Amino acid sequence: MIHILHHQKDEIIGWISRVKQDSHKNSIQNEESYDFIASVNELAIDKISSRSRILIQGEEGDFREFIVDYIHERTASMEKQVYTKGSFYDIRKLKIIKPQTLDAQTIQTAAGLVLYGLPWEVGIVEYSGIRKWVIDKHLDAYEALKAIASLFECEIRFRVKVNGDTITGRYVDFIKRQGLNRGKETVFGKDLINITRKVLPERIVTALHCLGPEKQDGTRLEVIVTDDAAYQNWNWKGHHLIEKYEPESSDQDMTMERLTQLGEAELKKRITAAVEYEVDAASLEHIYGYEHEIVRLGDGDRIKDEHFNPPMYLDSRVIFVDRSVFVESRKTFKLGEVIEYKKEDVMKTWRDLQDLYATKVIKSPTPPVGKPNVIWIKNGGSSEVAYTWDVGLQKWIALSGSYTWYMFADDASGANMSSNPTGKKYIGISYNQTEETPSLDPTDYTWALFQGPQGVQGPTGDDGQPTFTWVKYADDSNGTNMSDDSTGKKYIGFATNKSTIVEGNNPADYTWTLIQGPKGDEGEPGQPGDDGQTSYFHTAWANNSTGTVGFSTTDPTGRTYIGTYTDFTVNDSNDPTKYTWALYQGPQGPTGDDGPQGPTGPQGIPGGHNLCENGHFEDDTVGQIPKYWQSGSAGIVESVGGSGSSKSLSTTANATTNRNSYVSNLISVTPGQKFYVTAEGRYLNTVGTGLGRIGFRRYSATKVALSNHDPVVTWNTKSVTYSTLNGVYTVPSGCYYLQIWVQFSTNGETTNKFYIDNIHVNRMIGEELIIPGSITVDHIKSLLGLNINDKFIVDDQGNPYFAGELVGASGTFTGKISTVGANGKVTIENDTIKSENGDWYVMMTGHQLEAFIGAFTSAKINGNGLFIKTIDEDQKGGSVTGSVTNGVTHIDIYADNYVRFLAYGSEKARVIDTGIALEDNCIISTADRGWIAPTLLNGVTNQGGGLRTIGFYRDALGYVRIRGFLKGVTDGKHIFTLPVGYRPNEAETINCWSNNSVGSGRVTVNTDGRVIATISGDWLAFSYGLFMAEQ
Repeated sequence: MIHILHHQKDEIIGWISRVKQDSHKNSIQNEESYDFIASVNELAIDKISSRSRILIQGEEGDFREFIVDYIHERTASMEKQVYTKGSFYDIRKLKIIKPQTLDAQTIQTAAGLVLYGLPWEVGIVEYSGIRKWVIDKHLDAYEALKAIASLFECEIRFRVKVNGDTITGRYVDFIKRQGLNRGKETVFGKDLINITRKVLPERIVTALHCLGPEKQDGTRLEVIVTDDAAYQNWNWKGHHLIEKYEPESSDQDMTMERLTQLGEAELKKRITAAVEYEVDAASLEHIYGYEHEIVRLGDGDRIKDEHFNPPMYLDSRVIFVDRSVFVESRKTFKLGEVIEYKKEDVMKTWRDLQDLYATKVIKSPTPPVGKPNVIWIKNGGSSEVAYTWDVGLQKWIALSGSYTWYMFADDASGANMSSNPTGKKYIGISYNQTEETPSLDPTDYTWALFQGPQGVQGPTGDDGQPTFTWVKYADDSNGTNMSDDSTGKKYIGFATNKSTIVEGNNPADYTWTLIQGPKGDEGEPGQPGDDGQTSYFHTAWANNSTGTVGFSTTDPTGRTYIGTYTDFTVNDSNDPTKYTWALYQGPQGPTGDDGPQGPTGPQGIPGGHNLCENGHFEDDTVGQIPKYWQSGSAGIVESVGGSGSSKSLSTTANATTNRNSYVSNLISVTPGQKFYVTAEGRYLNTVGTGLGRIGFRRYSATKVALSNHDPVVTWNTKSVTYSTLNGVYTVPSGCYYLQIWVQFSTNGETTNKFYIDNIHVNRMIGEELIIPGSITVDHIKSLLGLNINDKFIVDDQGNPYFAGELVGASGTFTGKISTVGANGKVTIENDTIKSENGDWYVMMTGHQLEAFIGAFTSAKINGNGLFIKTIDEDQKGGSVTGSVTNGVTHIDIYADNYVRFLAYGSEKARVIDTGIALEDNCIISTADRGWIAPTLLNGVTNQGGGLRTIGFYRDALGYVRIRGFLKGVTDGKHIFTLPVGYRPNEAETINCWSNNSVGSGRVTVNTDGRVIATISGDWLAFSYGLFMAEQ
């Protein structure tokens, strides 16, 4: 599991429980990263951004902290690829250490100086010595920590401590060596899959020119150290391959001996680093029965591949690990500090031990039963040590494999300790050490005086004589066919305390012992040997011990058994019988104690059983993609909501492509299941050919998107008002996940929009479960006394009470329903609806609506019209809003016998019993009964010949119109005069046709009614010239 931290606080705010791929890389040089790929639908993935912090669990139960470096978003595959690096890298940017000299420093004091004020603190320290630290240049905090580790010859480890959902500490450990020697042996055919051996020419070196720290007088110690084996392998024409080496030390008092010691250790490291081994091995430690097969960073590891030509035997250290956090069997590692052995060397050492002691060799971390013919090789520590049984002492005595350190000093506290005994009086001894290089800490030794005062000279002793032990092999206890070669021999002979090194050939000189007993019964035939082909390690997972339930070669998720086998075929077999099955997820253990309260989870899915995470959009931001909908969706939120809603999902039309939107989550389904889908939809306008729809996109069992998009509901009729549609969807075969999908298909234009709101998707049980939380049954015996959250109540008389609206009800019923509100009471009884407030009420019965005021019927509306009676008895009055007609906005009908007309709240006219009363300057305007012929002046006449004669007319709105065809008209001539009531307040110009050069002319109507022509010909024609009569 990946834990997501708050970017400022050390609190866990989310988790990622599934990834498609992940890789945790770590090396002993503290180069650590964690990368993973996850679906964009994974919960809390949206909480991860650049510089976010995450936690993963290490292999030893510890926690590793990382900072997000960068993120790749893959929209086509709906994935996010996240790259992170160890959080300790940030130490570089938190502090700079200036040049200075610090005397008598321990690791705690030096590291404490570097980490002071930072979120990290000094953790485990495995070194107690004192050093002088000279900082000769500015260092960032991380460089300073590395310098401390080099000065004290130890390694750094970073770790964090977690309690509950909070980081409680970050620590920097200084340890002698990461990892352990667990006795791990990786063998081809068991867990070793492949070894890649790389010789890196740029790292090859056979000698080092070592330069000590510069002293106060400017001089430096110099020494050249070499390696004979490396020289034999890699010299060029007799020349060493030499590099410069300057120890990271500021000790100006460093001796030549110490410089040589450091140089030899560094040369050994560089030689081993010139050959790199990359091991591809199966991680077996999580398989039942293989818990001891542990591989950790820094561990010692012995590699045996006898299929390689020549066979490969390596003694090495794990310097790099690449593992998966989610699939524990996925792990590869690289080896460094490698010592490579030839098979003949290994076998010769083994045979020499067996021949020498004529017995078997037992390897184990604990001692076996003590016998003189047994060699016990103790493993499990940092090195292997051979022991023999001392019969006299009755205990195991170490032969080799451990190291004893010797140092010399001036006094019993180790003052002026040195490996040179010259002038020294005390010797220090440290037994059973696992490292070859002696410690420079005097407290690691036991000190004893080895040079006391000169004693009295003793008597002269006898001349000493060397003695020798001879070893021979023979066929029997008499020494028959005695030989130096043990091949085929059953007896070994020893001759001790001989004065010459040359072995004698007289069998009688030897004491003979049986080393090969009589032949035993023939054993069972062994398995046939390998044929030299490349072998492959195969794994599969299942849910039972035969592999027949839930078998998979690719997905271990949710499976409890692992199967393995090795053969020479690269592809995994789908036959469960080929695998050896082992339980790697045991039965459910007992329930543990309750843990601390976890953080608040993300917003739950609204709507009870509604499988659409956000189908109402009320909490979303206008203009943005809604919450829980996939980024890149075409739809955005607009303030055009459906029933009971103020917002909806809006999709703008496209002329050439379909416009799709998807809900982020996937719904787990099985073929044959049914889903009920309902939603409200509408359009902005009715143009275009595209249609809005809602349905599902199909996914396979591995969550791979299929090409199928299945519409369930389509709004085929273009309407600008919302309509609610629904449909039922049956999951087809081959589909195991569904994604809710909304589309506005290619519309042929870009001005329309499709709005959708109140989306509900429900899983059905058979044909029944189609409303969230409802179940249809044949018969419910009684609901008397039912109370559901004080929202729906049935009293003991069977009367139901609702809190809120009765939505979606249909059908017929008999009886009575009533509700009371602030404005009165509404009752539905049989065929009558009645709304009442005090003595007033309105009642609708059948096809008729009646209004009552007190005891009087005020109005009645039915199919025959509107009937009002006894209006004169109503003292309260009423108001009817009419259509907007020429400025009149309201018509009020009052019960005290008048009707009035208003324009935007201002009364303009009132109908009373004596007629019509006008307010302000309002007039009564009616249209003329017919066209009026004016008196033509100055020789002007109608054209005649069937053409329309001149006339004028005033309509009911007060506009004057003129028509007709005249002749005898010249420019500036007074044609006729309009009477009062047909004149404008200001002169008006009317365009008309004439026979001038342009083909048109005009007349001017003056305020005194005179109509004057402006033309260049002698005729003109009016075509309904129009102006307002204002006087």
